[in-house]
Amino acid sequence: MKNVYVLGLTGGVGAGKSTVIGYLKEHYGATILISDMIAAKMMEPGGPTYDGLVEIMGSDVLSGDKTIDKRAMAAKMFADASLKQRVNELVHPKVVAYIKAKIEAQELEAIVDREGLTRYVVVESALIFEGGASGLCDQVWYIRTPDEVRISRLMESRGYTREKCLSIIASQNTDDYFLDKCDAVIENGGDTFDTYNAIDLAIKNLEELEE
Repeated sequence: MKNVYVLGLTGGVGAGKSTVIGYLKEHYGATILISDMIAAKMMEPGGPTYDGLVEIMGSDVLSGDKTIDKRAMAAKMFADASLKQRVNELVHPKVVAYIKAKIEAQELEAIVDREGLTRYVVVESALIFEGGASGLCDQVWYIRTPDEVRISRLMESRGYTREKCLSIIASQNTDDYFLDKCDAVIENGGDTFDTYNAIDLAIKNLEELEE
């Protein structure tokens, strides 16, 4: 059994990845690394991607306080695929490097402590394969949820219209894409306890593979 397991979590918007993350944190003491949050922190003034993003996007994406307006940036990227590619080429490697350093720190701490405890690091990213973080993971899990459940969640939690939900879902990777690439599937469209049981089983299977 390894000292540290790195789990990648991916899935579409509204899939309920936060439910899985919360359970892994509470019941397995997992360290949580959320790619979007890391990327957002890096784009703050003085951050490692701030200057590069301003150079790529232009100063018109800056707010009055010189922070990057994420909505303005997203709109420009949506309208220009080449711009989006340049942004991803800047941001993704830096996010992956940060995640890699965090994983290595956990591995070193596990060796130094010599407590014999199994540790888990969870890397959450909707673009875990495209961004390159999947290569750092022992397994990548796909959080699968029926579209109608996702739509209901998004309409309730974010106030989206049904049409907007459908548009977002259509723009994201399909079930087949994830099923082809991921090591395990966590069904998250029904009873929460069923989701928790699926997580426990996936953890058990992962640890047995390493024995």
